[in-house]
Amino acid sequence: MERVIEIVNYLMKQVYVHGENPCSERDLFDSLVQLGYSPEEINVAFKLLYSFPDTVKTSNEIQMDADFDLEDGFRILSPDEQRKLSVVCQGEIIRLMSSSLLTLQELERILFEVSQIDSNEIGLRELETIIHKVIGDAERLMMILPPRLSEGNPNFLLN
Repeated sequence: MERVIEIVNYLMKQVYVHGENPCSERDLFDSLVQLGYSPEEINVAFKLLYSFPDTVKTSNEIQMDADFDLEDGFRILSPDEQRKLSVVCQGEIIRLMSSSLLTLQELERILFEVSQIDSNEIGLRELETIIHKVIGDAERLMMILPPRLSEGNPNFLLN
C-alpha cells in the first residue's frame, strides 16, 4: 500500500505542476513502470485517484482562491507546533485569536518564528518576544501584552 501511495503522490504532483492533463494515462503508466512500479500497483493507484471527488486544483486555481474568507473557520495547530509550544503558550494563542487580538496572518508569522527557534519547547517569555517582533504597533501590543508590575516596567505609570 505504501508504494501505491507513492504513485498517487507522484501523480498528484504531476497534476499540480503541469495542470489537469499533464500527459496521457498510458504515458504516465509507462513512466511509472520505468520507475520500478508494478502494473498492479499502478492500477490500484489510478483507481484510488479516480475515486477522489473532483476537488484537485491547479496552481492557478489555488492562486485565485487565495483571498478566501475564514470568518467562520479557525486555525488548528499542527502536531509539530503543538510539540514545540508549551500548553500555556497554546492556550495564550487560542485566547488571543478568540479575542480577535491577532489576525490569521499574524498568527502564521508567529508560528513561523516559533518553528525557526532551535528549542524543544517555547514558553511564555519566548512567545512574548516573538509577538513583539511580529506586531510593531505599540497600542496593539499593550492590548495583547499588558505590562506586568512585577517586571518593573515603568510604562504602567503612564496610563
